[in-house]
Amino acid sequence: MPKISVIMPVYNGEKYLKECLDSLINQSFKDIEIICVNDCSKDSSLEILNSYAEKDNRIKIINQENNQGQSIGRNIGIQASQGEYIMFIDQDDWYELNTCEEAYNQIKENNNDLLIFNIRYHDVKNGNTWIDGDRLQPFSAVIEEPAIKPYEIGTNIFFSSYIWCQIYKKEFLEKYDVHFYKSRQADDVPFFIKAMANAQSISIINKPFYNYRIYPAQTTSSRSDLWEDTFKSRELGYSFVKESQHAEKLINAYLVYYINSAMYWEGYFSNLNDAVRKDYYITMQKIFQKLNREHDISKIKNYINYKKFKNIIIIPSWLEQIFRLGKGIFNIRNSDDRTHKVITILWIKIKIKRHKYKH
Repeated sequence: MPKISVIMPVYNGEKYLKECLDSLINQSFKDIEIICVNDCSKDSSLEILNSYAEKDNRIKIINQENNQGQSIGRNIGIQASQGEYIMFIDQDDWYELNTCEEAYNQIKENNNDLLIFNIRYHDVKNGNTWIDGDRLQPFSAVIEEPAIKPYEIGTNIFFSSYIWCQIYKKEFLEKYDVHFYKSRQADDVPFFIKAMANAQSISIINKPFYNYRIYPAQTTSSRSDLWEDTFKSRELGYSFVKESQHAEKLINAYLVYYINSAMYWEGYFSNLNDAVRKDYYITMQKIFQKLNREHDISKIKNYINYKKFKNIIIIPSWLEQIFRLGKGIFNIRNSDDRTHKVITILWIKIKIKRHKYKH
């Protein structure tokens, strides 16, 4: 029985699949299985998988008869896994070669339910790389502790809901029925939120073990039919937090995440077309109004854009559009990858590099 099962959904990933697989088979920690769930790939992905499996019997290939998406693929991988611990990776990303070793040694020694490590981003377009400077910030005061209780940290622990920068105890996932819910976007949100809401002990490794590629046009930012899934996934996460035994201690942390992420994704979807912008805004407004009725949002005002939150509650979509036009005249914001400041003057955008995000 392997100590770690690494699960990777695969769909048309021929471009970077070899690099990903190389990072797995060359791990310093050898006692792993690599479960690749091929979701009816139409390119040479299956051939690549088979060629690697012939040379390394730790690679297990599961071929799906119908294309079902990465959420279902990951669930199938979990069900087929034999490892004591579970990790996830995407086909176009890669691990540092000591990732499994350090993650396993620490989570095993501490007997944690899950362990979190950091990310290094790689911009495919310009070659820039940087380490996520915000992901582990909520844990800064307890980052060296071997058994952190998430519900005692306070606000903002759900800052980043990625699922491939963790290692999970499989027994823990089974106990709380932590699995993926079918979604075209943000399918990792409910999984991570449910895990964090039920974890009794976690620990942190403050190292960028996961390498994540950023593309010029990410799928989410170019798909106008995905915006509803961002809310569905976060509403599901909201229900998991409210149902957890530590709901009172965790709810404010989740509200910070929910509100900030809704505002963040508005920037993506609102730029696609007027219909999407309007629908997104109206949906966000209804959710914010509900949250405002059910909770005292003033308690977290230092962790969100409280002024914007209050404005969204009361400003109708037609009036918001007028304000949006004004931002085309002059506005300053962070770029999507947070490496630049974007200054807009008369609809002309100027990018200025933010050096503090470079490592």
